[in-house]
Amino acid sequence: MHRSFHIALLIAVEWLCLGADSFGQTSCQVIDPTGTPLNVRTIPNGHIVGTLNNGTLVSVLDRAFDRGGKQWVYVGMYDDKRPVGWVYRGFIDCAAIEREHTPEGKPLFTADQEACFGRVYDRTHLARHPQQKVTSLHIFRYLNERPEAENWRPDQRSAIPRGSDRAWVQAFVAFRDRPGYFHNWLMCMGESNAAVNCFVECDDGTFDMKRESPTTALLYNHGFVVIGGCGSELEEGKEVFFHPGEDDKVFRLENKPIAVCRAEEQKAIPIRMGKPLRERFKKDEEFCFGRDYDAAHLANHPQQKISSLRAVARLDPAEWQDTVNLDVAVTLNRDGPTARAHYSCSPLAASWECSLEMDNGCSGRTISLVRGRNEEVMLINRNSGLPIEKECVAAPAGRPGGPPTSSDDRIFRLLPISADACRHQH
Repeated sequence: MHRSFHIALLIAVEWLCLGADSFGQTSCQVIDPTGTPLNVRTIPNGHIVGTLNNGTLVSVLDRAFDRGGKQWVYVGMYDDKRPVGWVYRGFIDCAAIEREHTPEGKPLFTADQEACFGRVYDRTHLARHPQQKVTSLHIFRYLNERPEAENWRPDQRSAIPRGSDRAWVQAFVAFRDRPGYFHNWLMCMGESNAAVNCFVECDDGTFDMKRESPTTALLYNHGFVVIGGCGSELEEGKEVFFHPGEDDKVFRLENKPIAVCRAEEQKAIPIRMGKPLRERFKKDEEFCFGRDYDAAHLANHPQQKISSLRAVARLDPAEWQDTVNLDVAVTLNRDGPTARAHYSCSPLAASWECSLEMDNGCSGRTISLVRGRNEEVMLINRNSGLPIEKECVAAPAGRPGGPPTSSDDRIFRLLPISADACRHQH
C-alpha cells in the first residue's frame, strides 16, 4: 500500500515539473463540448476520480502538461477553493479577469484587438547561435481575413465573442536550412500570470507565450506542425515539424505593427491582385466563363485533351458566401464527346476549392478557381479533378486527393462569356 502511494506521488511530481505555475486562483467555468460531465483525474491524463457538470464554477490552482503536450489544470471549488483534481484545460473557460494579472498589466491578446509579435534574426545573431534553425518567427492574432481574400466577410470581426479567453493565431516561420515559408493556425487559451497555451488541433503540437515586458513576449516552443497536420491532404512524410532543437526552444518576440504580420501572411498565403471572385458570384444570375482552344494551340500542346471548356457558377441560395455550385462541361479532342461534372466550392483566402460530386470513384476529387489577370479566372486541375477520359483512376496508396493529372490539362486561363454560350454547351 505504501509503495503504491509513493509511486503515484512520484508520477504526480513528474507531471508538475513539466510545466506547473500558479494561476493565481483564477475563476473559470466548466464547458465540456461533449455534453457529458467533465472528468476529474488524479494526475494529468490519469485515473478518473469524479466529474464536474457543465456550468460549474471552479478555481484554477495549478497547471501542467502531459507527455503529449496537452495542458491540464488543477482545480478547486470556486466558493471555498477546496481541491478537486486535474481536468483538461480545453474544457474550461476562464473569465477575462484572468488576463489582467499578466506582467506589466498588459495582456497578450484581448477580445477586440489584433496583435502581432515577431522577430527577424540577423546574421550576427545567427553566427552566435549556430544551432538555431529559425531565421524569422511571427505570431499573428487576427480578427478577420484580409479584405482582398476570397473568404473575407464584413461581419467577421463582430463574430468574435467578448470575454472569451480563446484566440486563433497564425504562426509564420522561416528556417535557415530549409527553403520556403511555413505557417499554421493554432488555438490559444487561458492567459494568466503563467502563460497562454497555443496548440494545433489533433495533437499536432503546442507552444506557450508569456508577457515579458510591455513590448516583448517569450515563446516557449514544445514543437508543432507548420506544414500539414490535421485534415491535411499532404502525402505521408511531407509534413514539416518545428522541432524544439538546442537553440529553438525559447524566443524573445517584439510587439510589431499589424501590417508586419499581414506582410508575413501574404508571403505564406499569397493572394493575387485583382477583383475577388466572390464579387462575381451571384445568387440571382449565372456567372459563366470558359475558353475554346484552336488547332494551333492544341498542336503546341499535344498532351492536352480538352479542346473546349465551359463553367457556370452560382451562389447556393441556402449558403450565402459560403458555397458556390459549379457545373463544368469539357469537349475532348476537338469535336469529340462532351463530359460534364458538378462541383461544390468553398472559399479559402486565395482560391475557391471545388469538390467533385460524382457517383463513382472520382467523387471528392478537387479543382481550384483562382483570380487571374484582369477578368481571367484560372481553373487549376492538379489531381485529376476534371471529367477526362481515363483520368478517373484509383489514387495510389499514401497519396490523398487523387493522382496528379497525367495529361496537359492542369491549368486553364478562362474568360467571362455570355450565358447563352454557356447554355449552348451545357
